Amino acid sequence: MPSASLTQLKNGLNEVQALQRANPSPIVGGGFQKPAITRAIGRAEVVLLSGHLERYVYSIYEEIIDSLTSRSTLTRHLPAEIRLLQSRPPIDELAITQWDRREKLLRQHLGSIHDLWDDQKGVNTLTAETLLAWMKSPSPKSLVRAFRAWGIQDVFIAITRSATHRARIRLKIQELVDKRNNIAHGDLTVEATHLDVRSYQRAVREFCERTDRRCSARVAIITEQARPW
Repeated sequence: MPSASLTQLKNGLNEVQALQRANPSPIVGGGFQKPAITRAIGRAEVVLLSGHLERYVYSIYEEIIDSLTSRSTLTRHLPAEIRLLQSRPPIDELAITQWDRREKLLRQHLGSIHDLWDDQKGVNTLTAETLLAWMKSPSPKSLVRAFRAWGIQDVFIAITRSATHRARIRLKIQELVDKRNNIAHGDLTVEATHLDVRSYQRAVREFCERTDRRCSARVAIITEQARPW
C-alpha cells in the first residue's frame, strides 16, 4: 500500500500527462503545428513536475512525523540529525540575540528543545518545514541529504541495484531541477521536449515509489512496529 504522499504525487503526474495530451500534434514530416504553444507547455510541465517532486519530499516527511507521533515514539529513537535540525532555529536565533534580550527567547523555546533531547519524552515537536528549511530544490544532492537525516545513507543506492540505473535516475532528476531553476530565473531559452518530459516523469515516479517503501521500512525500524504503509 503506498503512502498518501505517493498517491498525491501520482495525481500530480496525471496533471502533467494532461498537459502533454493538450500539446498540439506534430506535423507529418517534422515540426509542430504551434511551436510557441508546444514550447510553453514543455516549460510548464518541467515547473509542475519539479514542484510535485519537492512536495512529495515535504509530504513524506509529514507522514513520517505523524506515524512517529501516533505510535508514541520516544525521542531517543530519533536519528541525531533530526533532533539537531529541529533544534537549530531557536539556537541560531539565540546566538544572534544580545545577551540581555535572551530571557524571553529562552522561556519561549527552552521547553521544546528540552523535550526534544529528553530521551524519555515522546515525539511531538517535529515539523517538516523546520527539518527541510535548508532545502531550496529537490536536486539529487538535496534528496540524499533529506533522507540521510532519517538514516538512509544514500537514497539512490538504497533504491537501486544497478549503477547504470542509479545514474540514469540521478541524471534525469538533475536535468529536471536544473531546467526548472533556469526557467524560474527567467531563462527564456530553456526547452523540454515531449520525450524529455516523459523521461523526467519516469525518473520521478521510480524515485518516489522506491523511496516510499524505504521510508516505510525506516519508520518500522525506528518505532519497532509494523510498516505504516
